Amino acid sequence: MARKSILFVLTVFLASFGMTSTAYGLSTVAGKGLATSSASVVASRVPLYFETNQGQTDSKIRFLARAGGYTAFLTSHETVLLYHNGMPGEKDGRDAVVRMGLSGSLESSAIRGGGRLPGIVNYLIGNDPSKWHTQIPTYSEVRSDEVYPGVDLVYRASGKQLEFDFHVAAEANPNPIRMTYSGASRMHLNAAGDLVLETDAGPASILKPAAYQVVDNKQVPVSANYALLPGGEVGFRLGKYDHGRPLVIDPTVGPTASYSTYLGSGGSDTFKSIAVDAAGQAFICGTTLANNYPAGAESGTPYESAPSANYYANGIPAGFVTALNAAGTGIVYSTYISGNSTTSSYGAGLTSIAVNSTGNAFVGGQTDDSTFPTLKAFQTTIPASRYMSGYLVTVGTVFELSQNGNSLVYSTFIGGGDFDAISAIAVDSQSNAYITGTNDVQGNDNTQSGFPIAGSPIWGRFTQQNIGAGFEDAFAAKISPPTTGNATLAYSTVIGSAGSDTPFTYGTAIAADSDGDAYVTGTANCDIGDHDTIDAGVDQNITTNLNMTHVTRAESEYVNNVWVLELNPTGTHGVYLT
Repeated sequence: MARKSILFVLTVFLASFGMTSTAYGLSTVAGKGLATSSASVVASRVPLYFETNQGQTDSKIRFLARAGGYTAFLTSHETVLLYHNGMPGEKDGRDAVVRMGLSGSLESSAIRGGGRLPGIVNYLIGNDPSKWHTQIPTYSEVRSDEVYPGVDLVYRASGKQLEFDFHVAAEANPNPIRMTYSGASRMHLNAAGDLVLETDAGPASILKPAAYQVVDNKQVPVSANYALLPGGEVGFRLGKYDHGRPLVIDPTVGPTASYSTYLGSGGSDTFKSIAVDAAGQAFICGTTLANNYPAGAESGTPYESAPSANYYANGIPAGFVTALNAAGTGIVYSTYISGNSTTSSYGAGLTSIAVNSTGNAFVGGQTDDSTFPTLKAFQTTIPASRYMSGYLVTVGTVFELSQNGNSLVYSTFIGGGDFDAISAIAVDSQSNAYITGTNDVQGNDNTQSGFPIAGSPIWGRFTQQNIGAGFEDAFAAKISPPTTGNATLAYSTVIGSAGSDTPFTYGTAIAADSDGDAYVTGTANCDIGDHDTIDAGVDQNITTNLNMTHVTRAESEYVNNVWVLELNPTGTHGVYLT
């Protein structure tokens, strides 16, 4: 039987519309010159599908699909994936072409669509209806039969990425599968087992293959890795499996490793924190003094489409939360958040962001504005200063924003009449939020932080020794989301010292594991806890793992220690402190 090489072409192109490849004469007429961000946002959120070519692109193309960061063009004997390291409309974006071939594949292989979808695609370009392309059918997969004896190649979606599966029939041999690449300056395997292709547009990756067999209606995994072979070929190194059953080998085409975009009002914007969800969407928070920071949502309207008039007129910073799609080509949503004060100094000082598995954003910050929005809050007011009447008081703010940026799930203050600020936030699989930050004690009596304490925490508060106001403690807290009522403060503890050397302890970062343990880190110029004064219920293992160098007051102006603390899920015990 005659054989020939089937070429798969990977071209690095980030934009979703108006893509071309001069090497192959390929182009999509849809959206050529499209300038509106909303269209690219919607495209980025629609699951990947395959559409037949009815004149909307080069006649050699049988099917095309728009993936996250690239577009796939499928012919009977080759595939073209277009990536670009740049934004739509940029003239200096770098393109790259990488060809993947299947050595010795069967000439008789044919390509066909499978899994007809209810959706259709229409291209209404220009004012001549005879050039429109309408009622184009869509499919969930595309199959090339018998690319090798007993081996079919099936293209399908994995979220917004393209997978190509090799379906190996029972008793068929997968060893002839040989992929070849050209156009990359370097090809190597990374630590995760992905095949990385270094191109002029940045690294493109073919993700580590997964392999499995179906036994009793269950997928049984088979060990699979890429094998770099002589002559630049790439095969598969498979573990033991039942040759009497079909086998599926499943690589995934990944996007290029990076994108770059401008975002902002052109005025005074401050970006403070970023998080990424499982789909690759980036969530950003910060503050702005402008009223033209981009605001909008692909679904409905954002929570706030503009800062309050009082904030803008009085130069008070409003907060913002922005979600970018995985390709960086559009805004999923962007919303302001602000109060109504005319005299606030901090406004909506958003400092930290995290995102849960459903795409809800959890944001922490600091404010002195009692009109900052609260909802289902365990603390709805800002306490009066413990130092003197009218003295500036700030509290932490924590809120959860819905997946589409339209509404708050909850929003609460947390603070105690001092100068409290959240520096970091994390979220676990149950949507519990974990926060850390600093409590700048303003109490005039002297002795203790006013930060709210909840649960039966490891320390609670420390009693200071004759130093008055001005010392600083870190804090850690866990906030449970509302179910039938308000959000709740599951636990809260101060982290600091009871020493007399004007101690300063700062909480700077926090993370949570799958068991609900919190990992808190920061800096200090003192021993954490001063163990002769800690509560009797503290896990004594915390002292045996202590490895901090005490510094005297004279040294404390110049020396800080880094500390790391693991807290159990209820905050009652420390697993270790170092």
